[in-house]
Amino acid sequence: MKLKQLIDSARVNVFESARFYYWVLWVLIGYSILREIVQKSALVYNETVFIMPREIIGILFFVFALCSIISAWLLRKQIDKKFFIFVGILVGVSGINEVRFVLTSTSYDVIVSLTQGQLYYVTKIIFPFLFLGFWPLLDEHNTRTAAFIETIEKLFLINAGFLLTGGLLLGLPILESYPLSGRWGYNGLLLQRGVTQFIYGLLLLHTWRPEKPFDLKSLLYLICLLVSGQKAGFLWVGLFFLIDVIKRPLWRT
Repeated sequence: MKLKQLIDSARVNVFESARFYYWVLWVLIGYSILREIVQKSALVYNETVFIMPREIIGILFFVFALCSIISAWLLRKQIDKKFFIFVGILVGVSGINEVRFVLTSTSYDVIVSLTQGQLYYVTKIIFPFLFLGFWPLLDEHNTRTAAFIETIEKLFLINAGFLLTGGLLLGLPILESYPLSGRWGYNGLLLQRGVTQFIYGLLLLHTWRPEKPFDLKSLLYLICLLVSGQKAGFLWVGLFFLIDVIKRPLWRT
């Protein structure tokens, strides 16, 4: 009886809980952001490079992936089968590639692969898709989704403030896209340039509205992309203007 109660409790409070996944994501994102800031600060101001362990992120991703598999199985009857087909193809291709790597490598270690190697990157790519397959079922009223987006937006607005004042105006090296390289461009406190531009690009597309083309937030995100000094930033700007050209006539009709 106790075992059944434990299983039912795990199902309700973990595998079918929007709150559980919400906080798992924030632990993962929080550690990733802290790691980025610490390592970029060490790169700029310390002679010795300091690297916070990436194995912690690998373990968190493994927990996230394992729970996602269980949740997807429990909710399989409510999930669109196209998600399973798509994820299955990704898993199959990745599995073949991992087996090929095992056969050709003389020093293969599954733990290393899972925490910082090939399986780690496979997990980062595949399981977010699986997660998106069942997340709408858990967050039926979009309350957690809205809170997540709002918090992400606040964090990157703070980063934008540092980027524009300390970077663009004062030229602080810690805020450069390529610290101590002499190359122009600013992306704020985070070291992962591609991820930063990806988030700013998504936020720009999320906040921009044709009826308010000069919204302050949209302009701020656009500026952050333009001053990044990166091709990814310019590509997002190009994508934004392409969507703008397409959406304007549709909005008018």
